[in-house]
Amino acid sequence: MENVPIKKSNKEQFYVNPSEFKKQIEIYYETGDCTDYLGGCLNKIAEGLGYSPKFINYCVDEETEALTKRGWLKYNEITLQDIILSYDVNSKELVWSSILDVFTGEHNDLMFKLTNDGLDALVTPNHKFVSLKDGIKPVEEFNTDDHLVLMGSHVSTEGQSEIYSDDFVKLVGWAVTEGNYLLGKRTNCLQIFQKEGENAEAIRKILKNAEASYKEYNWTNPEIKCFRLKGDLANKIIEKSPKKVLDIGFILELTQKQRMILIETMVSGDGWIRPNSGWSYCQKDKAHIDNFVMLCTIAGLTTSTNYVTNISGYTKNPYYIINIFKQPKTHCFFENVNLYGGRAKAGGNRKNGNIIPNRPTVPYNGVIWCPQTEYGTFVCRRGKAVYVTGNSYKEDMIGDALIKMFSALKRKKFDVTTDTSPFGYFTTIAFHAFINRIKKEKKHHDSLTEFRQRKYEEILSTSEGHVYVKPIIDSTVDPDPYYD
Repeated sequence: MENVPIKKSNKEQFYVNPSEFKKQIEIYYETGDCTDYLGGCLNKIAEGLGYSPKFINYCVDEETEALTKRGWLKYNEITLQDIILSYDVNSKELVWSSILDVFTGEHNDLMFKLTNDGLDALVTPNHKFVSLKDGIKPVEEFNTDDHLVLMGSHVSTEGQSEIYSDDFVKLVGWAVTEGNYLLGKRTNCLQIFQKEGENAEAIRKILKNAEASYKEYNWTNPEIKCFRLKGDLANKIIEKSPKKVLDIGFILELTQKQRMILIETMVSGDGWIRPNSGWSYCQKDKAHIDNFVMLCTIAGLTTSTNYVTNISGYTKNPYYIINIFKQPKTHCFFENVNLYGGRAKAGGNRKNGNIIPNRPTVPYNGVIWCPQTEYGTFVCRRGKAVYVTGNSYKEDMIGDALIKMFSALKRKKFDVTTDTSPFGYFTTIAFHAFINRIKKEKKHHDSLTEFRQRKYEEILSTSEGHVYVKPIIDSTVDPDPYYD
């Protein structure tokens, strides 16, 4: 796919010439017509404010990668043309989404660090995650009894027809784990090696079912069997797994059933079963590992990737081990998340009805970035973990600001006879629109929390054998005097 440059948050892009703006304002008040230049200026004011450090509240660090249909991409690789993996809060499924915007900037201040099995995040203040109970909300507002969503169910393939046979999918799995590619000028050859036993017999059965033309040899060790394929079948397998790396297009074409068939086959080749906990998979090639983790992720599986440099007798080179959870870890208890000293308090983060916010504790100086998606979330990878994270409501803030500015323009609220700068006047309108959107988001969350609390109290007060519990939320106390 051709790389299309992402939006850049530079000053030139959002610069409004005050003198030209003032001239266009005066023309508007004389004619009542909004010129293209004037409308563009209002849009630039709103978008420029959206990139202001005051409203940058949705960013991850530069090491965080997003999962797209081109694979795992960092901030300097992703484009507005990419399709990104998201999480649908309503269906709890992983879904593909278009990218509405991408922000990149610099941050030199404290960040939130969060770690747990399946989580390794470094994010700016006010960055959002998904709560199982409340939906998308800022990290500051997560309480100890929250459940933080880590993963959704697999990307649905309902109604999708199978392009490949199950046997072909298995052969690709054996080829990328136990295969050897001999590439020639006229023809290619694929060799699959396996010790005599259950796996070797499974490969024979697959080849016979596929009516493949192949030869079987004893290798230097008589117990090792070599299955050699040539012709169209060998070429097709190599095409779907060049250099023994799964082709992303091939991964995306598989149904959910075939995703699991491929994963299980690859684990049989280069992995092992961990009793009562799941699978492990081992490889040295990073590109191979990246695409295998992508396969596991869209299949709805939870993975943890470790890079082993402390070499023992297994190999002379560093290698990767992927641990795949037997039961996907879709969420974790927030009390068990390590906030590195940033938790509000051990027993919860409410006091007299007021929310005591969690706080950032880890210094950071570098690039921050965030893609904005249709679902307000995206799937990312950092360190060992792959997990769901949220993005901003910046587009809502920009929309509110534009409505307020055009409303003021239509009602001719600005006095052109004064010396007041129209740029400053409309920027102030936009600024307050942004603030009001943040208030709305906070009020929505607080109202939802209070409603649930009251319903809980009603159940306790009316249930036999239970004593009425004093409300945790005191509705007479303003949670934050700075909000309406």
